[in-house]
Amino acid sequence: MSLRELTSVKHKEIEDMPFTQYMLSGKINEEDYAKYLYQMIDLYQAMEEMASKFNILDDMPDLPRYYYLKHDYEELVGQNIQHPILPSTAEYCSYIRNLSSVEDVLAHMYVRYMGDMAGGQQIKKLVPGSGSFYDFKDMRNLLMTFRMKLKDNMADEAIKAFNFNIAITRQLQDTRIFT
Repeated sequence: MSLRELTSVKHKEIEDMPFTQYMLSGKINEEDYAKYLYQMIDLYQAMEEMASKFNILDDMPDLPRYYYLKHDYEELVGQNIQHPILPSTAEYCSYIRNLSSVEDVLAHMYVRYMGDMAGGQQIKKLVPGSGSFYDFKDMRNLLMTFRMKLKDNMADEAIKAFNFNIAITRQLQDTRIFT
């Protein structure tokens, strides 16, 4: 079975979560989306630090999203506002910074970056702001290069990545502003 098939149950679980559905509804407000982006800024910074440590990005210079996330966040709230980091985000970032292999880092990147490229084009149309986070140069080539790095034996770590992302999504739902 492929990595995608091995993680499909978790993928479906996060897709069906209330906060994910809220984002996909096109009704997410700027405050809730900004809180989401702020969590992602920390998360992507951690992943990209580790990816640099293991030279994962050498042949994918257009993959990093940290600066685009920061841009999108500041576009919504300005440069002087910071949302709190959720406990689940802090725990996940700590976990990522302690990964010790290329394969483990790639498994976590798989969950986030592949989703950004695949579903991000739809999400970009549904969220406040410009959504520059979802703009990738030569996405087809980037996807192909990234997929070539993936192995089916990364499934257990990818499932951990999904579980961390599910925890963040739950906490975002708990702090959501209802309108």
